[in-house]
Amino acid sequence: MGVMKNYWDLNFKVLASKKPDIAALLERVEIPDHYEIVEAKNGSPALVSTQGKRHFISSAYNPQKQAKNQIKMYKIEDRGDIILCGDSLGFLTQAIHEKINFRHRFFIIIHDPALLKLTMTYNNMSKLIYDDLVRWVVGDLYADVFMNFIEAKLCENLLLIHNKPVEELDPAFYINLVDNTQKIFSTRVTEFNTLHKAGRLFRENLLRNMKFLPQFPHAQELKGLLKDRPAVLVAAGPSLDKNIQVLKENQDKVFVICVSTILNKILDYGIKPDMVATFDMGTASCKYLEDAPSGIPLVADMEANHEILPKYDGPVFLWPPEKPVTRWIEKFHDNFSIMAKGASVSHLIFHMAELMECSPLIMVGMDLAYTDDKAHADGSNAAWGGDGSHARNANVKIKSWDGKGNIKSDSGFLTFITLFEKKIREFNGKVVDATEGGAYKAGAENITLQEAIDTYCSSEFDVQADLNNIYTNAPRLKKDLFKEQLEEFAKNTNELMSMCDLSKDSSQVVIKAAKNRRDMKRLNKNMQEAEKHYLDLGKYEDPRDISSMGCIKVRLAFLSFVMEDYEGHDKYLEVSKLYKYNAVTLKEELADIKAIVESILEQI
Repeated sequence: MGVMKNYWDLNFKVLASKKPDIAALLERVEIPDHYEIVEAKNGSPALVSTQGKRHFISSAYNPQKQAKNQIKMYKIEDRGDIILCGDSLGFLTQAIHEKINFRHRFFIIIHDPALLKLTMTYNNMSKLIYDDLVRWVVGDLYADVFMNFIEAKLCENLLLIHNKPVEELDPAFYINLVDNTQKIFSTRVTEFNTLHKAGRLFRENLLRNMKFLPQFPHAQELKGLLKDRPAVLVAAGPSLDKNIQVLKENQDKVFVICVSTILNKILDYGIKPDMVATFDMGTASCKYLEDAPSGIPLVADMEANHEILPKYDGPVFLWPPEKPVTRWIEKFHDNFSIMAKGASVSHLIFHMAELMECSPLIMVGMDLAYTDDKAHADGSNAAWGGDGSHARNANVKIKSWDGKGNIKSDSGFLTFITLFEKKIREFNGKVVDATEGGAYKAGAENITLQEAIDTYCSSEFDVQADLNNIYTNAPRLKKDLFKEQLEEFAKNTNELMSMCDLSKDSSQVVIKAAKNRRDMKRLNKNMQEAEKHYLDLGKYEDPRDISSMGCIKVRLAFLSFVMEDYEGHDKYLEVSKLYKYNAVTLKEELADIKAIVESILEQI
């Protein structure tokens, strides 16, 4: 075998500047003896594993040609984000990289860092290291990387490419990778579709619920109320019927928080919850609480239907989500902070129990699967799935609650499971899944509700007096201050709408510039016009947070277009078309917001 060219110094220098964490990791890695580098028939390096039976991990003949042949079956140009499950010496990574464009994000998942070090030693990967669209993920951190970086709009067209010789080196890891990736991307698609379809209704509910800020306190006032006290989180899953009697007999030993969809069922069974939560945006959610007895504290997501709060007879604690509107309120409301809420009312009650510092959190009715072909318990007020008809939507099989088999679920439930597992990992206490059915949730202790009561709930307690005292004495937003802020916003809305017009016009200028790239005279004229609009937009250095970030992104696109010396004109042509659409849409949204704000001003 001839002397193989060594690229380690070249690649490491680029890694140290562009991806220092990976550089530091690889610098510490020692190559194990069971990996061998040999010469392929075409003179390229080839990787051999001597673990078990000696076998090639990359082609023994022409690894570059084999990699290109492998990806021919995929129409990479038409796909969204790309995930490569393992690579050996970088040949498959390079073949894929040749096909990607600015729409793609490319993730290479490698469990054994020694494989990546071999790649960086025997292949020139500097071009890929420089590319910000390419991201190597080493070890078990892929879940957090995906959640932070994957674009929701691309998830439905995700391409997962398998490298079987590498996967066979560590089959358990790559099986889990595929399973978890499915969950993560399902989460992103669900989030995107929900916002796309219901964003306007969410915004209307949030704005109309603002008028209750002078009347009701912030849920943050309950922080630490139940430190180290057990809480049972009651959802509407079909397995609730298995342990509802145990809950009834022991309700005085735990703090019971339920979702609004199950309230009537457990009341009819003789269980009075200590707290109920509402989350749903539609008008159907109003009926879940219309028969609630007086006095049960309600935690209300501020994006829940705006007709709920005027009718509710009991203490209400407001739960503000992370939105531009709430960021604006936070600036002038001293007792107001933004709160994470998850993607469902079940997540909200988990967050609520965490805020009150309960431990353990005991989950019941959290099936998140089609137990006995049902999505929800009989007698619940769930808007769908109670009669079993929606079991036909089950499109995946996942691990069942006891870990011994599989159960039918769907992509929406997978979203919820993924978020629960993330919360369980982050929770500074114990989580018990006493659902006794449905889906498995990694990180929770799986025991029956009776076992949980016997183990963690030794005595009765009552905190209603403390809770009522907090509600009575908690600070509210002063009405005069609120009115003053609303008036200021209403006055400045026209200025914000003018900013949208400038963004739209500036986007059009960039579109023209990109289309006329070869006509230098016209291009220069258009670029001068673009820079003028950019300077005009610069007047709005501190736009109201109640608007979106779309206009700021437009400005950044202009600056990038100028700074890149007109390179990537096709990219900025498409991006500018999108931002033009966003500017027009944002102006329409601001007009709706202005109308609602003026309506609230009339009421207060």
